[in-house]
Amino acid sequence: MSDSVQKLAIARLMTNLEALKASSVVRDVKRGRARFQATQFPSLQIVIGDDVPAEEPEDTRGYTLNFPVEIDIHVADYIDRAGALDDLIPQVQVAIEADLTLNNLVTWIKYRGNQLFVNAENSPSGGMTLFYEVQYRRERGAPQTGY
Repeated sequence: MSDSVQKLAIARLMTNLEALKASSVVRDVKRGRARFQATQFPSLQIVIGDDVPAEEPEDTRGYTLNFPVEIDIHVADYIDRAGALDDLIPQVQVAIEADLTLNNLVTWIKYRGNQLFVNAENSPSGGMTLFYEVQYRRERGAPQTGY
């Protein structure tokens, strides 16, 4: 059996973000469920959430599903953290948004905003998270086939 549409979409998303590492924009790109403390800066951590049905989740052919993508952008704790984020965030957004259908694997990627990392005192602490939602369709009984 071939890979599911979701697995292929995630692989394409990771390839787009890995290109930032290859071009030395970031030093590390990792995927994981648990938050981590970055040891290399700047770096990206990608957290992929679970599939949920869309508002109109199905038709006679199959299902429309969404899954959230959170991209944690870690920058070094130094004087111009805001400036480093101002430079890096647009490059990450371009890597995602220039391929809004992930090479026709998904129907759309929606930007859902961003949020600074904060510490217990609610002060900025090391980076920002970008929030996206990926929507795709898969055929009923054939998770490896989109439509």
